[in-house]
Amino acid sequence: MPEDLKSVLDSAVKTVNFIKARPMNSRLFGVLCDEIGSEHLQLLLHTEIRWLSRGKVLTRLFELHWEVQMFLQDKQFPLLHLFENSEWLSQLAYLSDIFSRLNDLNLGLQELSITVFDLNDKINAMVKKLQLFEMKIKAGDVSPFPTLESFISENKLTLDDGVRDNIVAHSDSLRQQFRNYYPVSAEVNNWMRNPFTVEVGDMPEDFSTSEQESFLELSCDEALKSDFKRISLLDFWIQKTRRIPSAFGQGHTVSSSIRDYISVRERLLISCCDQDKIQK
Repeated sequence: MPEDLKSVLDSAVKTVNFIKARPMNSRLFGVLCDEIGSEHLQLLLHTEIRWLSRGKVLTRLFELHWEVQMFLQDKQFPLLHLFENSEWLSQLAYLSDIFSRLNDLNLGLQELSITVFDLNDKINAMVKKLQLFEMKIKAGDVSPFPTLESFISENKLTLDDGVRDNIVAHSDSLRQQFRNYYPVSAEVNNWMRNPFTVEVGDMPEDFSTSEQESFLELSCDEALKSDFKRISLLDFWIQKTRRIPSAFGQGHTVSSSIRDYISVRERLLISCCDQDKIQK
């Protein structure tokens, strides 16, 4: 993250902590928001919280930036001047938008039924979106970031060149980080994604002849094809391996690949069941 954006984030954290760390501050701020009819009465507590929550905190802080400015005027808070600075507020608005997008992505990756294929799809889509955002920002189009767009429009501003450069640099940095953690997949197990569309020449080379024959039989089974359309990918392979456990031989490439996906799902299910018991 560019130093300017990091500074904005750090200042936002300090501001929220200042308000929430003292009960009297928090109560007075709540009264102020109530009196002027603000939609949000309280800021979320932020004490070096995880990035997953930062989108919510930054959104609340930006939505209340005018109320925060009024409240801090009597507190001799050293960062008060930032809430009067359109460049700083523009970057706060951007951070609110981008962290909200990252929050949505993170929540999507936590779905119980997600597969490696789904994960790759979502990450690839996000990387391409970041590239799109970068192109638009370079052209002066802030529409990918609705909070920033509204702020600029309502205050009749133009995007500052420095802010634009910071957003471009941040988008590029995020794309690189995603690719470092999630390299482009060779899709070596893409046959599992839809076994009914794989051609003879597209089967993995490490399948044995008997495994290839079994796979071709499966790919032509209309009953299984009907099941595939009706249930999730994970449930299909779980049922398939349990119903016909020897279809792909004993512990070879195909069966072990399927078990890798199934075991992840079953571990998640067991974990959720155990957690549910603890809560009860």
